Amino acid sequence: MASTEMRVGAIPDIKLKYLRRWNISNDNSGSGSGQYVYQIRVYANSPNHKYQTFCTPEAAKIIHVYLEFRKRHVNISKGILLQVIGYQENLSICEEFQY
Repeated sequence: MASTEMRVGAIPDIKLKYLRRWNISNDNSGSGSGQYVYQIRVYANSPNHKYQTFCTPEAAKIIHVYLEFRKRHVNISKGILLQVIGYQENLSICEEFQY
């Protein structure tokens, strides 16, 4: 999440419902192959510290691949934690990602 400039301490509280995908290209074909970013709500439950940030298109692609992996292998819902930390620890998951 370095592309968002989020504090590391905010990452454990990120849930899927705090992500919103935005298309940033002029791809109107409906194929979903254009560039996109994710809007991320950080510290969503804190009245004094919450804010919105965006990731880069490159980071968005990694998040998308990760979420697709989770859909195939784990039952996910909007309330579940994003849990992106730990990719490097499990090379078998990393190998399935097609950057």
